[in-house]
Amino acid sequence: MLWATAGVAQQSERFDRFELHRSVVYTTFLTADIAAQYGITRGDKKAILTLSVRDAEAGETAGRPMQIEGETWDLIHRSTLDFEEIREGDATYYIAPFKFIDREWRFFEFSFKPEGADTRYRYKFKTQLWLQD
Repeated sequence: MLWATAGVAQQSERFDRFELHRSVVYTTFLTADIAAQYGITRGDKKAILTLSVRDAEAGETAGRPMQIEGETWDLIHRSTLDFEEIREGDATYYIAPFKFIDREWRFFEFSFKPEGADTRYRYKFKTQLWLQD
């Protein structure tokens, strides 16, 4: 998977029977081949948000499709996240590129509805990013 190549830790959150996995990956951590394969522009002020959701109670290990929309912002800029669906074998996950300012807090808020769910869930988090040497 894309985020496995980047060596970045994931974080997860439970929503009823669903488990949402998220990670923020600096694009400079991606090899040129992986970035090209997914159409990702690498740069020192660019990162991607990766999301995956699975039915934890059913014992799913691969992400399932979902409807998702969201925004990201810092102290100066606000933008809509442009999610791209990635399918690799049985796994489905979503990536959204964004730019960041060195050492500023980056906020994310999105809503998602996993395939097979009756509920749309909301999630918000923040992270601080630094330029990578």
